[in-house]
Amino acid sequence: IVIPDIENSNVFDIYQPRVSKATLNEIQDFVNERNTLHVNAVVANPEYEEVTVDLGVKFKKGYDESYYLKKLNEDITRLLSPWAFKETAKIEFGTSLHRSTLIHYIEKLQYVDYLEDVKMKKGEKFYTLVSPETPIAILVSARQHNLRLAEDSCNETVETVEICQK
Repeated sequence: IVIPDIENSNVFDIYQPRVSKATLNEIQDFVNERNTLHVNAVVANPEYEEVTVDLGVKFKKGYDESYYLKKLNEDITRLLSPWAFKETAKIEFGTSLHRSTLIHYIEKLQYVDYLEDVKMKKGEKFYTLVSPETPIAILVSARQHNLRLAEDSCNETVETVEICQK
């Protein structure tokens, strides 16, 4: 499985970098020329499995909701596909993501007050632990996540015993 050098070249899709068919054939021919007669190498691009995050979020007081919904989308994308943002980040096989890791990451963001109903979706199913289906697959971020403002269910009346995170 071949991953292109994304640091020194313009990749068509930075979230799902691929090598051209001509380059794959060139690598395959090079490897097979050096193999024994009983081994036939097959060179291919990785499979990419897209993960979409679905959640409700409440921002800290004074933060513009529309701007920070976009910022949160970018920050989640940065967690799931770091190589698209940092030249030094490596694309890794076999990396899994647990929902608790995602929640911890988001709650540490300076503008987030609290989260509700956090879900991770791959394909048509929701998971608490997202892992690649095959050894040649890599988890990547969806470009747009399903983010919405959390309902403010806390009342500020004196009679209410409920404690709000504000």
